[in-house]
Amino acid sequence: MTSFSDRLKAVRKGMGKSQAEFAEMAGVVTGSQGGYERGAVEPTASYFLRLAEMGVDMNFLLDSTHSASEAAQRVQELLAVLQRLSPTQQAMGFAMLSLLAQDGENGAGGTGNANEVWRTGRLVNQFSVMEPAGKAMVEMAAKGAMADLPPK
Repeated sequence: MTSFSDRLKAVRKGMGKSQAEFAEMAGVVTGSQGGYERGAVEPTASYFLRLAEMGVDMNFLLDSTHSASEAAQRVQELLAVLQRLSPTQQAMGFAMLSLLAQDGENGAGGTGNANEVWRTGRLVNQFSVMEPAGKAMVEMAAKGAMADLPPK
């Protein structure tokens, strides 16, 4: 099975676009596109939304299967949900999906990171019902914690 970055590069080349042209269409800078294609950087939810709007086969891109009508419908429904979320919620959703995908790639059948996914989902749920002042405190603490992490 090819990696996401390999499939992304194949999609771009299949459209006959350079990295710069594809990046412009997808609303990112060329360096970001190159990072996605090398697997050095993970794309944002908004990037995936733009690719779907461009007509990219998201089933192929995400799991190397080509669209069947039912699967394509599910992807469209998921993208519609993502579009209604805030950027923070989109990032959390993508993180959860990434953890699930890693489990699948590791042959764990959804068990290796399942606890992390469950915990993240509970945190998102708890965060979504907080008062604005509480959300602001959590966001400030998260930004501080992220600043302390070593770069990838």
